[in-house]
Amino acid sequence: MKFTVPPLLAMALLLGCQANQINKLEEPWAQSVQLDSVSPSIITAGTTLMITGRDFVGRELGASRLILTLSDSALDNSPSFTVSELIDRVDRSHAKVNLSSETWNQLCPFSENQFDGEARLETVSNATGRLYRSQSLRVFLECRREVRPKLNELPINALYLNDAMRLPAMGILFGEAEGTTTAVIRGCVLARGVTGECTDSSANMVEREVELKAEGVSREQPILVVGPEIVGLEPGFFEGSMYLRNQLPDGRALESETQDFFIQMQESFVDSVGVHGSSLGGRIAFSGRGLLGAHDDELTTMVMEGRFETLAGEQVEISSEVVLEYSSSDVAYYILNEEDDIGRKIKMRKNSGVFVGRFTPILSHRNEERELDPINSSFEVKPIRQIVFVNFLPGFDDALERFGLYSAGELIRQQIITRAAEFYAGVGLELRTELPDDY
Repeated sequence: MKFTVPPLLAMALLLGCQANQINKLEEPWAQSVQLDSVSPSIITAGTTLMITGRDFVGRELGASRLILTLSDSALDNSPSFTVSELIDRVDRSHAKVNLSSETWNQLCPFSENQFDGEARLETVSNATGRLYRSQSLRVFLECRREVRPKLNELPINALYLNDAMRLPAMGILFGEAEGTTTAVIRGCVLARGVTGECTDSSANMVEREVELKAEGVSREQPILVVGPEIVGLEPGFFEGSMYLRNQLPDGRALESETQDFFIQMQESFVDSVGVHGSSLGGRIAFSGRGLLGAHDDELTTMVMEGRFETLAGEQVEISSEVVLEYSSSDVAYYILNEEDDIGRKIKMRKNSGVFVGRFTPILSHRNEERELDPINSSFEVKPIRQIVFVNFLPGFDDALERFGLYSAGELIRQQIITRAAEFYAGVGLELRTELPDDY
C-alpha cells in the first residue's frame, strides 16, 4: 500500500522534528560564562565600563548584555531599578560596555548618587534563541556629574628622562567621551653645579600641559611621564609647581590645588648592547636609562664605529649613525635592515658574523641635542630567518565551541603549529604563538 504525505503535513512534521532537536541541543558554553568585576566604581558622563570574567561569548554564539539592578544606598528601602547595555567583547575574559546617554541619565539624574546592587550577564543564543544568565555579582557604583581632580603633596624624586612617575592624585578622567586629565607644570631646571632659584625671569622657565595616563581602571595615582618637553636634556634639579586639570567635553575645566614640584634629573646613559644579536629584520637591543623617542619631536640615535667580520673572515669597516626604535626609557632597538649604510655594507642576506666597535648614543629633542658617553661592545648578525606570529583570535574558540571541540582547543592549536612547522621544515621559518619582541 502506498501512502503519500501531503506537502504541508510533511513540512509541519519536519519543522516539529527540527524544533524538538533544537530544544534538546546542549550548549556547554552557557554554563561557564562568569562575571568577576565591573569597573570603574565611580562613573560619569561618557564612562565606558570594563568588565572581567570568564568565557565571554562573541557574535558567533550569541549576543550578551550587562544587566545592572541597583538601588540608592543612601535611602532606606529604596526601590530598585534595572538598566542594561550590550557588551563589546575584547576577548574571552574582558569586555567593554559603553553607557548610553539614556542609561547615564537614568543612573544619575542628580549631581551625585551611590548605588548598591547586582550585575549579571544575559546572553541570547544564536543557535537556539535561549536566554542564559550568569550568576549575579555584588556591585557598588557611585555616579558623579562632575569629577574634580585632587593632587596631594608631591615627594622629591630622582628620575631619568621619560621615567614614569606615579602621582598622589585622584579624580582622573579616562579620556574619550569622559574628557582628559592633564598636569599643568611650571618651573625650570638648575643645571648640575649651578646655584640659585627659578623665577619668572629665568631664561629657561617653562610652562607645559602634559596628559596623564590612568593605571588600568583606577581614578587614582595616574602616571606622569617626565619627558624633555618639561625638563630638557641636561641633568640638574627641576624646581617648579604642578596642578591637575580635568578638561570636560563641554569645554569646562575643573582644577586641583597647586603643589610644589621638585625633581633631581639624572644623566642618561646606555650601558649594554644585545650581544647575541639577530638576523635581517631583527632587533639589536640597547639598554640604559633616560632614552628618547616616545614622541615625534624626540629621538635617540647611535653612532656605530668599528669592524664587521663575516664567518668567512672578511672584514668591513663601519662608521655610521642610525636612528633607534624607541621601546621605553630603558630600551631602544636598532633594526637590522638592508636600506641604511650598515645594511648595504654588511649585505645581511648573504653574510653573517660579528660587529665589534664603539657605540655613542645621541639624544635629540626639537633643536636640542646631547651626546652621551660611548661604550665598547659587539653584536652578532645571524643567518636570515622568517618569523611568523600565529595569533588565534577569540572567534577561533567560539567556532570550536559550536562544534563541541572547545575542551580540545589547546591540543588543536598545538597540532596546527606542528603541522605548519612540518610544511616549512628546512626553510628557516619559525612559528611563534607569543608576539615577538626581538623582530
